[in-house]
Amino acid sequence: MIKTETAIKQIKAMGFHPFKSDSGIVFVSGDYGDNAMDYYGEYRGGYPWINPNLLAFAEANKCYFEWDNPGGITMYEQ
Repeated sequence: MIKTETAIKQIKAMGFHPFKSDSGIVFVSGDYGDNAMDYYGEYRGGYPWINPNLLAFAEANKCYFEWDNPGGITMYEQ
């Protein structure tokens, strides 16, 4: 798995807002209007949506995202 600090740096470079959680895991916030995600699917046909750039990043690094809450996702190793 990609190192937490490296992942945060690369996700920030994509224009999103990642943080290191209390447990040391990468958390990406969707509260900044940066088109990172849409939990309620208000603008995506009623289904949760994660930006394809974030999904591609996770896949390339053998990781995946899970919804932590409606305002963010957490990255885990596959």
